[in-house]
Amino acid sequence: MMISSRGRYALRVMIDLAEHRDEGLIPMKDVAQRQDLSLKYLERILPVLSKNHYIEGTHGKGGGYRLTRAPEEYRVSDILRLTEGDLAPVACLSCDAEKCQREDSCRTHPLWTGLYDVITNYLDHVTIADLMEKNT
Repeated sequence: MMISSRGRYALRVMIDLAEHRDEGLIPMKDVAQRQDLSLKYLERILPVLSKNHYIEGTHGKGGGYRLTRAPEEYRVSDILRLTEGDLAPVACLSCDAEKCQREDSCRTHPLWTGLYDVITNYLDHVTIADLMEKNT
């Protein structure tokens, strides 16, 4: 499993919005500048976060974005599932995969299942608030 720039940037946006949440609506150009990210690329990520109620925003003068919840209520696993689609290390464990015909006899299936469990358990227990603490 490799986390794409889309997932990594979404986390950076969420952390930045959390760190500046007391400032009200944050213009995305400010986030892009602070995080050294392309505004055009962020404009493709924001609708996903907004549509799923992770952030809310307004357009026009004085507009911007803000979190809809407290930073400790956002799990990294949820944000990555939203942006990546799945955290499975192999296709047969993907949420939309059909049951593999070899699953019962596959010698590597327990390995991949164990890895998937470790990944999801770890990411389920890390929040945006945790990432904020580690960066200060």
